[in-house]
Amino acid sequence: MIPIEKTVSFVVGLLILVLLACSPWFLFRNQKGLFKPWLAGSMVLIVRELILYQPFMRLLSTHNPNLGTWFVSSFSGTFVSALFLVLSHLLIRLVILKGILRRPQDQHRSQDLITMGIGQGAISGILGVGVLFVQNILIIRMINNESIYDLGLETTYIEAVIKQLQGLSVFSILSSIISLGLMMVIFSASTWIFGKGLRRKGWKMLFISVLLELLYYVSIQWTSLLTTQEWIIFLVQLVVVCFVFMYIKSIYRRENHERF
Repeated sequence: MIPIEKTVSFVVGLLILVLLACSPWFLFRNQKGLFKPWLAGSMVLIVRELILYQPFMRLLSTHNPNLGTWFVSSFSGTFVSALFLVLSHLLIRLVILKGILRRPQDQHRSQDLITMGIGQGAISGILGVGVLFVQNILIIRMINNESIYDLGLETTYIEAVIKQLQGLSVFSILSSIISLGLMMVIFSASTWIFGKGLRRKGWKMLFISVLLELLYYVSIQWTSLLTTQEWIIFLVQLVVVCFVFMYIKSIYRRENHERF
């Protein structure tokens, strides 16, 4: 029989994922051009969480750690991703939408809204996954072929963190911190660029952010810390970004055709 602690953790974790999926509706239900892009971005985050943390498998596992240890190891990444997603939502509402909607109605306004919505969603996802992997490397990485949720009561969360830090090379830690910092710079710069309505530069920054994401994964692969699941997640994100580019390109073509 499944222990009540696991059941509670599992239900709470899934509720967090549901709220994450519903966040575009709460924030952008009145802006039709932003709802679908952000919904797609949220779904990508949810799929990533389910693939990476495998809550269903953990729920059915025979090991029964305490509630806090299991919950942190299963859904801590969700909290980080949700936090940065909400922060990016707030940045968009306070900075970008305010600047674009103040401009007079013109043929570029709808393009800016769509470009900003999808592009910022992609960058937010990249930032979220960057933070998530840094956290995984420093905290939820394998310790002597056992992850934290398998260590049980005899190993506290702080002790697991210390053991993990002792097993890392300086290059691993520095590459993670530098990559995360670069992604945060790209995120901030792209926010300002999209807010100014400089579409070409905005696309360049989005493209650079994807390249940084690839370099980040490669740098982690050099340290033999990247798992097959994490590579799959990255490739899925890359495919999603490519479809985003194709979708926006089709919108631009349609609007230009209707205008002329």
